[in-house]
Amino acid sequence: MKNSLYILLIAFVAGIASLNAQTISVDTDSVSCVRQYVTTGDTTGTIRVTNLAGSSVLLKLVLSYENVTPSTAATEFFYGFQHYIYSNMGIGFTDSVTLSGNDFIDMRAWFTLAPTQTIDKMKITVYVKGDSINTYQVLTFAAYNCDSPDQNIIVNPTGNYCSNDSVTLSVAGGYGNYQWSTGATTPSVYVPATQFVTLSAYDSQGCLATDTADIQVTIPYDEQICMVTVDSFTGKNMVVWEKTAGVGTAQTYIYKETFVAGVYNIIGAVPYDSLSVFVDTLSNPLQSASRYKISILDSCGVESNKSPEHKTIHLTASVGTSNENNLVWDGYQGYSFGTYTIYRGASPSSMSFLASVASTLFTYTDLTPLSGLNYYKIEAVRTTPCSPTQKASTYVSSVSNYVNLNPNGIAAYEHDLVAVYPNPVRDKLTIQLVKTHSVIRLRVYSLLGEEVGEWSAVNTNNIQLDFDQLPGVYLLAVQLDGQAVSWQKLVKE
Repeated sequence: MKNSLYILLIAFVAGIASLNAQTISVDTDSVSCVRQYVTTGDTTGTIRVTNLAGSSVLLKLVLSYENVTPSTAATEFFYGFQHYIYSNMGIGFTDSVTLSGNDFIDMRAWFTLAPTQTIDKMKITVYVKGDSINTYQVLTFAAYNCDSPDQNIIVNPTGNYCSNDSVTLSVAGGYGNYQWSTGATTPSVYVPATQFVTLSAYDSQGCLATDTADIQVTIPYDEQICMVTVDSFTGKNMVVWEKTAGVGTAQTYIYKETFVAGVYNIIGAVPYDSLSVFVDTLSNPLQSASRYKISILDSCGVESNKSPEHKTIHLTASVGTSNENNLVWDGYQGYSFGTYTIYRGASPSSMSFLASVASTLFTYTDLTPLSGLNYYKIEAVRTTPCSPTQKASTYVSSVSNYVNLNPNGIAAYEHDLVAVYPNPVRDKLTIQLVKTHSVIRLRVYSLLGEEVGEWSAVNTNNIQLDFDQLPGVYLLAVQLDGQAVSWQKLVKE
């Protein structure tokens, strides 16, 4: 039988001389088999019956059943040919065999059908014809039937563990002959919490039990970027993600591709309780596109895999020979979309829809540009918006850098100047503008790109702030009437 384990339950007995009158002997009076989680039959080991006399003897064999349904089991022996002793009526069945001098027969039980209880037994009473009192011997054949494998023999540790922890696994009572998948044969093992561990062991009946360790391990969550875009406020690249709650995130790392393709360096880290956006203050969207990835550092201090990359849109423009404006951009990478939308306006704050092209195209010619200054931008619209945590607004599309074209080459706000003082600053900070603007917005970022403050004012050219940040170096972004015009480095004493 497949996976059977044969065991001898009773010590070998070299016959009982006082009973067999030196006529017969047996090598043991009991054999068994373990039927391991099967629905078919099996056979036991054998008992050898030997004729000790020099002449032939006639043996009588009487079969009786115990804890087994007749017709589902039989005893067989080999002597000249295979013999079966069985009863279909549930009563004892007698057979005879003439055993030559000093010859032997081997007897075994055959359990033909599926087990119905814990132990099935059959017995054969062997005696020499005419001397049943002095030469009988009772031979027992047993089948120990195992239930379905026990799957709860490993005592698993309680609680959640970090992926860099190790734990002790032990075995429940009542088992022996341990075999761990680690190679250990001891009642307990000390293993890494993330290791796949199985155990095989046998109970007192000889039934095999198996189990797989179940250790609750916190694995760093693989967070994904939702979008990268050019921030309309700062004019810098911005990474947006929707952080996942309840996965043990401590902070998010932001990676940027270096000048070597496929090589990424970390450029910032955002704590979990902060807004899930990051402004790359050192980026220059007017110069080239950039690729970004993110990863998660969990509460165990273990970093996740880096996310798939996202790449910004880089837009360039030129004036054609017939005064048409030619736009060329490299495509967005990171999410699927079907259309690029092109906007045009006399300023960044007055853009309107110009045209749409398929997401497989990367050029467009404006045959009828506006007179004077023309600003352009490209958008790749997501099917679902990005909603960074702790922010009411959403991001629906990745936006390229702005480009502008006009015959004189003069860009809007070119002569607007911003003065920031004192710098270094202790507590009060003044922002002085050359002229009054309708809407002034200010944001302060750490050198890691995390936004730490935001202010706004209307119809003024002078703003005074209580700058209560911790000592260090910061970056101040100034936006006038919807256009980013200035970056200032601040030192807080």
